[in-house]
Amino acid sequence: MRNFDIIKDISGLNTVYKYCSTAEDFQVVNPIISAQNARLALETMVKTVYRLKGWQIGERASLLSLTTDERFTAFITSEDLMKRVHYVRKIGNNAAHADDGFVGRRESFFATLNLYYIIGSILLAWQVIDTLPDFDKELIPQSLQPGNLAVVSPTGQTQAVTTQAADTVAQAS
Repeated sequence: MRNFDIIKDISGLNTVYKYCSTAEDFQVVNPIISAQNARLALETMVKTVYRLKGWQIGERASLLSLTTDERFTAFITSEDLMKRVHYVRKIGNNAAHADDGFVGRRESFFATLNLYYIIGSILLAWQVIDTLPDFDKELIPQSLQPGNLAVVSPTGQTQAVTTQAADTVAQAS
């Protein structure tokens, strides 16, 4: 059992779940991977909100522009939740651009925690879930557990395979 298992079986949120699960799985062992996946989960969830609301997403829209759009902020309606959104975005950006800032265990923990409450709040608002349990930090793996790793494949892209191990994984998919 992990914190993000609350969304594991929700139709249409498979990619969000995989990113969230990876963020949680790597929080302790690799904070940079954790923070990057938290940001990817946030971006995917924000774009899901836009699609379900019927809002157009510009071709070059950034996560910052999407989350500061007045429609999105009106949908969220909580200043505290918007602070959480921007924290995950900022820490994820720092992880993706290592020279821009430090991402350690503390930062990745708060990115994962904030992501949990962002996703949970949106699902509560949509009445997809009835309750949101408190985040349980004891559920975060303290070491890498290969059986629990989620693989998120890129959509609409062809990825060059450069190692025999990657070839094996691709053939198994």
